[in-house]
Amino acid sequence: MRKLLLYITVVSSLGTILFLSYLAPQAEANKFFTESNSLLKLAQNADADITPFSCALYMAEKIKDAYYKPWMLTEVAVKYAQAKLEEKALLILASAYQQAKEIKDNHYQADALSEVAKGYTKIGQYDQAFAIIETIDDAYFKANVLIQMAEEYVQAECKEKALSILSQAYGIAETIKSFYPRSRVLAEVAVKYARAGDTSKAFKIAEVIEDVSSRSYALAEIAVKYAEIGEEKQALKITKTIDEVFHKARALTKIAAVLSQGEKKKEAQEALSYAHRLSKKIKDISEASQVLAEIGVVYRKMGEEAKASQVLSEALKVVKTIRSAYAKPSALAKVVLKYIEAGLYKEALEIAETIEDVYYRPRMLAEVALEYARDGEKAKASLILSEALDITKKIPSAFYKAWALAEIAAKYTEAKVEVDGRTRKILHEIIREFNH
Repeated sequence: MRKLLLYITVVSSLGTILFLSYLAPQAEANKFFTESNSLLKLAQNADADITPFSCALYMAEKIKDAYYKPWMLTEVAVKYAQAKLEEKALLILASAYQQAKEIKDNHYQADALSEVAKGYTKIGQYDQAFAIIETIDDAYFKANVLIQMAEEYVQAECKEKALSILSQAYGIAETIKSFYPRSRVLAEVAVKYARAGDTSKAFKIAEVIEDVSSRSYALAEIAVKYAEIGEEKQALKITKTIDEVFHKARALTKIAAVLSQGEKKKEAQEALSYAHRLSKKIKDISEASQVLAEIGVVYRKMGEEAKASQVLSEALKVVKTIRSAYAKPSALAKVVLKYIEAGLYKEALEIAETIEDVYYRPRMLAEVALEYARDGEKAKASLILSEALDITKKIPSAFYKAWALAEIAAKYTEAKVEVDGRTRKILHEIIREFNH
């Protein structure tokens, strides 16, 4: 496999320009575009080899909006990389970068470039991400890429490197002039400091964040981290400083989950009971249902199945009262994921089938399918994945269609489910119907 190298040329009059090319004949440089052209022929060629991934890429290529296209190409590229298709992922990211650079509006260009840089970060290509960061003038977007990078280093157990990058992100975050964006970024910086092991620094940053919601979120995550390192008293003390009920209830639920894994079942039950009482005070119905579902999962993991069933049913009952056509499918999707986490796949499938939104329903079906596959029910998983693909035909937007297809494609790989003739037939139909 040829290796991709990143070439960076700094031209003082033009700024930093990023070049990506192959150590190969010049013809290889156009490999991505050649492949894209072949994908465009899929609708007319019923015999062509097609996969959920190539279908997702095809749809991403069909996006007309100059801002959304590089964003979705990046999403697709990350899924390719996660499926061990790194070479192709890098080609797609190279295209996403070039298209992001062509955006005329400075703000939208910075946003799109930050998404591409995050994509490089997610697949471990940090040099490429840093090179793009240097081309971004907007402090908000630059800091967000660094935060994502720090998170990846934390996941890789490279905490010293994560702390070094967070120091850079923190410095940049403090230069953001707008109140709300600055608060949001500082909250993420604080949370990542906690996850990287510096809880003291995290708390100092969080307690002075101006926006109440952002501060509450950061303090909640920091409290959970204190519980994880065995400092239960400090964790519970911090929860008392959290202003927003939603974040306080979530923190207590997560702390209860941590305590239940040790020898503090009583303390876990007390925290969970308090979180349950607080859930009644949450005004936002979507947030209330989310907290209830999370509480139900913890009860189930503690072996209290009757209580778990009661609270999970309560979460579902609450979410069904949501009237907003936008908020309801998102809230239902979160409940589905919690039923899956609780090991209730049959119930999760039933709930997923009730989601009317054609973007959320196939994605949740794919999530359920993965769990069936992990339980050895590959045939059932294959049927559910096929159903999920079939539903994506109804998604009118190329952007959301590509997004759903990319996530379903990833589940085919994770579930180790074969792309059979039935699947290929559906994929061809997706492309043909989109083009008519």
